[in-house]
Amino acid sequence: AYAELFARARGAGLGTTIHTGETAETGSEGVIAVVERLRPHRIGHGIAAAGSEEAMRKLVENDVVLELCPTSNLRTHAVDDLEEFGHVIERFRDAGVRFTINTDGPYLLGTTLRDEFDLLLRHGIMSGAEARSCLETARAASSCVRLNSPMRRCMPLASSRGFNSSRWMFSIRARARACSSGTSRTSTGTSLSPASRAARKRRSPAMIS
Repeated sequence: AYAELFARARGAGLGTTIHTGETAETGSEGVIAVVERLRPHRIGHGIAAAGSEEAMRKLVENDVVLELCPTSNLRTHAVDDLEEFGHVIERFRDAGVRFTINTDGPYLLGTTLRDEFDLLLRHGIMSGAEARSCLETARAASSCVRLNSPMRRCMPLASSRGFNSSRWMFSIRARARACSSGTSRTSTGTSLSPASRAARKRRSPAMIS
């Protein structure tokens, strides 16, 4: 049943995300099952895949992006310490698994995305270049660019001129400001009221935290 729902979501151009591979109860076998049966674009956490060559191979073959959450994994004891988390990142890096750095629950964990990157940079787990690469991966994997929206129309600029993160972010912010003032236009030219835009936002998939 879930496989059919996920297939419908993908067919409609929506981004799909599943949380698995975070705890002992959802190990690498859970990651493999999710990739094979649900075929998500992203997996929340997924760190258990680092212990399985098969799981990492399937992630790479299906171009699934992992949402890694350092502080969350430390607080929930999904990893024992930062050294173990660094080992997870090293395994994914060597296997070619794409991943992003995320907060999971900033309001519960008292963290921000900047805090998460600072943590990894300060302890030498990630270099500045690797941090920038994670940001580019996050932007490319963001569900908002899959929809036919003003944000979606920013992508040709990035693809036609070569990916430039600063230009891309400037375009996104400019589009977002345009959308926040008055009514916005859909691809068919129909005006949307603020109430309609709010309803559409609630139906849209969640952004990477």
